[in-house]
Amino acid sequence: MTTWQKNPNAWLAHDNLGNALQRRGRLAEAKEHYEQALRLMPDFPEAYNDLGANFGEEGKYEEAVAQFEQALRIRPGFVEAHYNLGNALMNLQKPADALAHYKLALQFKPDYPDAQHNMGVALMQLGRVQEAIGCFEELLRTNPKDAPGWHDLGIALVQAGRYQEAIAQFEQALRIVPEYSEAHYDLGIALEQAGRYPEAIWHYQQALRIRPDYPEAQARLKRLETAR
Repeated sequence: MTTWQKNPNAWLAHDNLGNALQRRGRLAEAKEHYEQALRLMPDFPEAYNDLGANFGEEGKYEEAVAQFEQALRIRPGFVEAHYNLGNALMNLQKPADALAHYKLALQFKPDYPDAQHNMGVALMQLGRVQEAIGCFEELLRTNPKDAPGWHDLGIALVQAGRYQEAIAQFEQALRIVPEYSEAHYDLGIALEQAGRYPEAIWHYQQALRIRPDYPEAQARLKRLETAR
């Protein structure tokens, strides 16, 4: 018999069971336990955060935002809730609001690579490309094995028109994760912009080898091969 079955008022046990169910993809059951935890302990920020993550898994981002905000009303310095709220806001196409919460997460926990990375993505979406480049460079100084970080730095450099530098970042991402389809694709774009068409074709082919259902790579490859 589990703790919550022995004592149905064990609010922490309900939250823990919710987390276990969530990890197994049993979202509806997990939600029931998070809600029961909150009925028993209404000022339980972890349960609001976990319930928000549950809504996020279902793609219900407005509902997720409400739960994360409630968690932060109870505990303003709750790092994970700031980060999760930032992610939900990004999914709602609100990068400026998301950026504010990534910054708060980093204020409370400076060594938070995921928040640093997503802050760079938010800055790119806001058109603040130079700040995004600096954000990714700072991330990579302490996390040099972060392939998505190198990849997204490359994207920011492409946006800045710095194609040769972008090529080096995509190549670094591929040294870490050789089967990284998005890095092959974006390296192809940078090589194409630099006039290095045979290399671009090869990387589009590699992207499609790894991910055959990649329409953007198919379209670019077809256009380049037709132009040869």
